Amino acid sequence: MASTDYSAVAGYRSYVETISEDIFRKLFFEFNTARLVTIHEGVKGKKVWTEMKLLNLAKAYFPAFSAGDTNQLVPIEMDVSPFKVEHKEIPQEIEDTHLGFLRRNSFNHQEWPLERYSVEQLLAKLQQELEVAVWQGVKKSTALAAGDSINIVFNGYLKIIADAITATTVTAVVTGAITEVNILEKLKLMYAELAPELKTNGTDIFVSYALFDHYVAAMDTKFAGNSAPYVELGSATYQGMRYRQGGGNTTLIPVAGMGDSGRVIMLPRANFHMGIDSLADFSNFNFEQQVRELLYWLDAKIGVQITLLRDGIAVVNDQA
Repeated sequence: MASTDYSAVAGYRSYVETISEDIFRKLFFEFNTARLVTIHEGVKGKKVWTEMKLLNLAKAYFPAFSAGDTNQLVPIEMDVSPFKVEHKEIPQEIEDTHLGFLRRNSFNHQEWPLERYSVEQLLAKLQQELEVAVWQGVKKSTALAAGDSINIVFNGYLKIIADAITATTVTAVVTGAITEVNILEKLKLMYAELAPELKTNGTDIFVSYALFDHYVAAMDTKFAGNSAPYVELGSATYQGMRYRQGGGNTTLIPVAGMGDSGRVIMLPRANFHMGIDSLADFSNFNFEQQVRELLYWLDAKIGVQITLLRDGIAVVNDQA
């Protein structure tokens, strides 16, 4: 038998590990964008893959063999950036508040009666921050500093699209501001720019919740409340709507992370990528007791990229 009694510490670890199994596994499943995009695990710093851009093949006949450029290989990079979550509790401090009755008698520095509730709230907030960052993130142009929020650690999908428009990789369709009155017309204008195969096979239309509500209201008005069927997006609590054009193969997807953006993005969800080191990094907090303090922390990596971001395959409008 060891001279040191670890029973109290073991009990604490057992408790937090039980919470881990019960709560932390929910993180990635409540981060709605993660339900939709292609997740790449095991990315330590950078993932590089190659897209083949096919050029014109069929040309006028002449006897001489004159093969020209028929395809172009384009490297696409996705960087992942580290981030952290840190939280500290000093259980003894609640004894002088109205919450003191929650603690039992004696100075048990491991007893934090609000632990389960606190951890749930931390994870809910982390889900929200990740959802916003993967869409609205704009990487800081200077060196990161301690305390910088995650939304300036890496570029999100909206910034990637804005940069592609600036680089003329993709041409923005001029829609102007989209409202309930004009949304059907503006989406139809954009849909006309899709390649025929995407009109046949289907695509996805990513919009903010404000634009999604405009669409639903406009369709209800036009079709007397029988707008279009809803469709589950990974769970019954997250739903989009079938877009009427294209034979019902296209889905209008509301995205909380887009905030109040007026951007409309027509592109199959498979072309949205998210890189991480390990799913396990997002599924558990580390715990440690230091004297009177209970420390919680999480270290992980994340980054995003969009592939096939070019005219015909990707159709976007001119609203930021």
